[in-house]
Amino acid sequence: TARHMQDTFDRILKVCNMQHYGTHSLRHTFATRCLEAGMSPNTVSSLLGHGTIRMTLSYVHNSPEKFKEDASLLNRI
Repeated sequence: TARHMQDTFDRILKVCNMQHYGTHSLRHTFATRCLEAGMSPNTVSSLLGHGTIRMTLSYVHNSPEKFKEDASLLNRI
């Protein structure tokens, strides 16, 4: 069940001395890492079962390092 999965995840986080996260945050991390690795937004959207790419992109959270990397692309323009 979803409750069992969350309880197990909570125990793992506690053992690893990490702050609490909901299991749904794993979807956000998965989407972010797939896109950072260069996977097509269409593919990620399909893997997550989203109806639109817009929904998938709302999941993405850039790291400060990724932001700097992307911002440096402006120098090429």
